Amino acid sequence: MKEIRFDIRRYFLENHFRPEQHAEFNDETALVSSGIIDSIGAMKLIGYVEERYGIEFLPREVDLRDLECVSSIERAIRRKIEADTRSGQRAV
Repeated sequence: MKEIRFDIRRYFLENHFRPEQHAEFNDETALVSSGIIDSIGAMKLIGYVEERYGIEFLPREVDLRDLECVSSIERAIRRKIEADTRSGQRAV
């Protein structure tokens, strides 16, 4: 499922960075604490992730730390997919 990381990276490159900034962006780039995404950006990102991966985050399941960088977003998505699969809410 390495494609999750690439997909999230692409989302940010297309929606939050100018082409000349692409070289500076990596999987650990601070997104929330640096102001790259704000609360509205976070909501848009969550909406994108939910639609793209067929999952639904409850408010208590998302913390801003989960949205801080591409790596943490990927971990949050994987955790949610695994939890939904274990609970039977998602087909394998």
